[in-house]
Amino acid sequence: MTMLPEWRNAGGWLGHGGVLLYTALAHAGGAYTMAHWRTHGLAAATAAVILVAHARIWAAYLIHEAAHGSVFKSLPHNNTFGTVALWLCVPPVSVVK
Repeated sequence: MTMLPEWRNAGGWLGHGGVLLYTALAHAGGAYTMAHWRTHGLAAATAAVILVAHARIWAAYLIHEAAHGSVFKSLPHNNTFGTVALWLCVPPVSVVK
């Protein structure tokens, strides 16, 4: 028997799951573009900074929703989801070093 998370709302997988996917892909694409700014140009790097900032705002929204317990029906699943969103919002200092 698997303990798959049950979304609180029927469309939760599309809303919250889509935002989590967007934040992960925006971070990956933004980090790649910022790291290779000489290849892609300064305008692309500036756009990447704005994209990552936007993704972190959405990640903070996901942390807020998980803290209210409004993503999944069970508290442990909300805590795990909030932890993943927290990593996307602010990576731990030990990872950044």
